[in-house]
Amino acid sequence: MLRPDGKLKARRPLPQVRARDFFSSIVRTGDGRWVFTGILNGWPALEHLEVRSITVKASRLGRSYVKRVWNAGDGAVPAMPRRATGARVTLRAAPWSGNGFSLASPGFAFWYRRDDSFVYGEDMVKAAALGGDGDRAVRCHHFVHRYAKARESPKDLLTWHAGVLVEWAHGRPATPTR
Repeated sequence: MLRPDGKLKARRPLPQVRARDFFSSIVRTGDGRWVFTGILNGWPALEHLEVRSITVKASRLGRSYVKRVWNAGDGAVPAMPRRATGARVTLRAAPWSGNGFSLASPGFAFWYRRDDSFVYGEDMVKAAALGGDGDRAVRCHHFVHRYAKARESPKDLLTWHAGVLVEWAHGRPATPTR
């Protein structure tokens, strides 16, 4: 997970951050919650996440187990456990994030328009109603794919990515050309 220069590889599927960067980026809110305010592994959308718990891998009598070392509501300040070489932190996003990309426009869809504008969520319906220029969908193509890997894990076998290509009434290419 490290680049040759010793930095973490950015935007990993399971986000990573150095302990010093993580713990220096948490702040306490007025109601007593702890929130991570930094950048999580280069993912700009993963911000203002509530810290819920911290666990470490421990061993006793040669058997490994997961030990919870901090819970939200404990009253203590979250910190990296002593002698631990790594930790797993459970974070929680704002409740509205389960409904889309933003609170203002719910929905997990986006539209990159011919005029180089970007619309997402329910705002796509408003933009289509306002837009002239033949912004009426006439055909949709749904596609699904997996990334090719030499060795697939069970998670890889279950992970699919999907998209929809929309053809418009104006008959021009679906992707802007220059």
